[in-house]
Amino acid sequence: MKISLIFVIIACSCIVAFGQIPDTVWLEDWESGWGDWYASGGVWEIGVPGPLGPDSVCSGYYCAKLDPYPENTSTKLISPLIELPSSAENLRLGFWHWFDTYHLDQGQIEIKIDHPDSDWVAISEPFHLSGGQWTPYLISLEVYMGETVRLAFHINSGGHGGGVWYTDDLCVISGEYVPDLALEPENFENGWNDWYASGGVWDIGPPDSPGPEEAFSGVRCAGTVLAGGYPRLINSRLVSPPFYVPNDEPLLKFWHWFHNRYDDYGVVEIKIEHPDSDWVEISDHFNPSSQVWTRYQIELDSFAGEFVRIAFRFDVGSPGNFPGWYVDSVTIHPTDDISDNAESIPLAFKLFDNYPNPFNSQTIIQYNLAEPSRVKIEVYDLMGRSVTSILDKYQSVGHKQAIWDAGDLPSGLYLYRIQAGDFRQAGKMLLLR
Repeated sequence: MKISLIFVIIACSCIVAFGQIPDTVWLEDWESGWGDWYASGGVWEIGVPGPLGPDSVCSGYYCAKLDPYPENTSTKLISPLIELPSSAENLRLGFWHWFDTYHLDQGQIEIKIDHPDSDWVAISEPFHLSGGQWTPYLISLEVYMGETVRLAFHINSGGHGGGVWYTDDLCVISGEYVPDLALEPENFENGWNDWYASGGVWDIGPPDSPGPEEAFSGVRCAGTVLAGGYPRLINSRLVSPPFYVPNDEPLLKFWHWFHNRYDDYGVVEIKIEHPDSDWVEISDHFNPSSQVWTRYQIELDSFAGEFVRIAFRFDVGSPGNFPGWYVDSVTIHPTDDISDNAESIPLAFKLFDNYPNPFNSQTIIQYNLAEPSRVKIEVYDLMGRSVTSILDKYQSVGHKQAIWDAGDLPSGLYLYRIQAGDFRQAGKMLLLR
């Protein structure tokens, strides 16, 4: 059975992660079971996570899984035939996965054109050791446009076995997403936005113990396991979408926080968007510890005028279990530009309208702090009764955000109120189910 790409927008974690407005979508979330997928060597299952895997699926109720795979195993989870469009902008495969394997075992994504003389071709790097959590991965499919193909998740284990590999929310999408880091810093407030993790571990969201108390700007940042220490034996990149490096003496700037074991380190790399290009280190090695947010900058003169990707690569030996590396407010500026959006200090306290409004389930409340303050944000119903406290903590100067999840509350008009020192202000928000 052939599956043709359909032109719809589907609200799921896959689409939210990979680009802001994907144009072409094919989605497999395994909520209806196997469909026309099959396993070449057994072992693969469709269902809920097992005892060795994640606490939950990436979205919905079911996913594809190996939990655990036996020793000396080589098996593929193979897709139905998929007709790829002959003309599409930035056609790519995206999926989420979670893995924890023995160091000699590895998983890989393969593709095969529907032709008698075609062979399986690896289109991803190997996945092995521990990913630690659900992370997204992206693969360009532009060289396969116009072809009918099958995809495969291939695990190859040696004599050890006993590992796991889970995958969920597989999609083929198109539509260009090219960030302009010179105009707007990447502060990860909108999630992954076509960033992806090459070897698991990386996450995007609010930081938690034992990492920094808060993101550098806003609510979210990127980090290696946001709630807990990083696992052992890691070599994983947080990879950016391709972006253009301007010609006016460009500087890459970012803010970071790190606390690593003495021989574990982070490093920034860059790669020109070309099939023959390799990753090149362009920063110092960051270790062992800087438990405050600090700025780092890198001259990109030799890459001016190029489309590139940058990566924050984290390399860990054994045993791991330290807080890790956190990154925020990634931007590019000319060398002579002393301004920095991420560093701007508000001149006055201010509460902004929440967004979106109306909203379903979650909304973002933004505000400016002109001086360090203890900030309280509370939600009330129209009768003036307290519904919940969103925030009650001391925060530094800057532009901040708080996210409110309304949970099971009924539709209706709610009030939100901020208090920061002597500053007090309220706003209205409409919850629609």
